[in-house]
Amino acid sequence: MADVVASGVLNSVLDRLTNRMVEGRLVDVGAELKKLEGTLSTIRDVLADAEERQVQDKALIGWLRRLKDVAYDIDDLLDKDFAKNRKRSLTDPESSTTSWMKGTCGLKELNGHNLEGILSITSLENVKNFQQAREAKLIEMDGLKVLSLRWDLDTYKKQMEACIRTDVEGRSRQGLINALAVAEEVLDGLQPHENLTLFAILHYPGKNFPKWLESSLPNLVQLQLSSCFRCETLPRISQLHNLETLYLKKLPAIKSLPPLGQLPALKVLHLVSLLAVNSLGSEFYGPGDGAFPVLENLSLEHMPELEEWCEASAGRRSFPRLSELRLLDCPKLKELPTSFPSVEQLYLCTNSELLLSYLPRGAFPNLK
Repeated sequence: MADVVASGVLNSVLDRLTNRMVEGRLVDVGAELKKLEGTLSTIRDVLADAEERQVQDKALIGWLRRLKDVAYDIDDLLDKDFAKNRKRSLTDPESSTTSWMKGTCGLKELNGHNLEGILSITSLENVKNFQQAREAKLIEMDGLKVLSLRWDLDTYKKQMEACIRTDVEGRSRQGLINALAVAEEVLDGLQPHENLTLFAILHYPGKNFPKWLESSLPNLVQLQLSSCFRCETLPRISQLHNLETLYLKKLPAIKSLPPLGQLPALKVLHLVSLLAVNSLGSEFYGPGDGAFPVLENLSLEHMPELEEWCEASAGRRSFPRLSELRLLDCPKLKELPTSFPSVEQLYLCTNSELLLSYLPRGAFPNLK
């Protein structure tokens, strides 16, 4: 029963949020975002309390697991900083314009319109090939600052179900393979102008990210890659020297991370639902004398296979400015770096023995 209530709260808030965006009632959008944040906070409190009590009832455990999924869905949508930046642009009359578009409308309609500010393109599963995507000419829109690209994964799920139910001659399977390959072409064709500052890729069904994401967005400040269920490798984004905020969420096929420690401006890093990552080692820090030189906020959440978070190699300084650390739902984690000298806020919801084993060593001398 409570499971239905939690899902109902989410759907109700999202419906109102979407309607008010369409109607242009942007003040109300801010209020709905705050309600959504409150819902997420309440769910997290319930989960933390249940873990602390070590609940054993099987039915209750099942409900808590579903509730946790709801929490991650809310978190995936909400993304506080991205929403905050988007809302600021929307409500500032001197800032920019906002455009919402479905792929079904034809990307060619964007051609010739040097849009400024924010552009959100959805239903990209309906774009047929690289040429159609290229017709949008995003690469020529030097005034575009915020871009969101989204696919509808339900389309691909239905194709998968069709493969299982009816595929005798392999035609359904080949159709699905072709559709997934087209998604990679489409993303490649939607390369934005180098002036872009905020970028989100959501529900992308391709296996690989385009090369331009690694080196052709020098002014990018915030990047979100979320619910890209087939991606096995992440772009090597260490050349994004102005990147301050990075969200990597619901990437279940990713097994290792690029050298994120070499991003010189990175202040916020959220790693959420990276289900196959079991270690954060030398590849996480990258080469050089130091790593994560200005990182202030780090979250590791719902990483069920993560067992070790290794120390940086001897003589290297890492996380000198880290002030907030969140370790939530990482049940196998048994090894951490030995020192976090600047951490003031620690949120831990994994194994209480882990925290107890590190506090005596002085790993967190500045906790408040």
